Amino acid sequence: MRPSSDGRTLTTIAIRLKGTYGRLRTAQLGPGGRLYVTTSNGGGTDRILEITPS
Repeated sequence: MRPSSDGRTLTTIAIRLKGTYGRLRTAQLGPGGRLYVTTSNGGGTDRILEITPS
């Protein structure tokens, strides 16, 4: 969700990921509107995905 400029309303945002990432876990909003999502697949294959707005 994205807050409006006055902070009174939220807008839902749909995100479509291309590829296979396994189990998606924690999502955290970062600077510049970037979204960071961690994966939890085990075996040393965990990743941090950075999603930037288009």
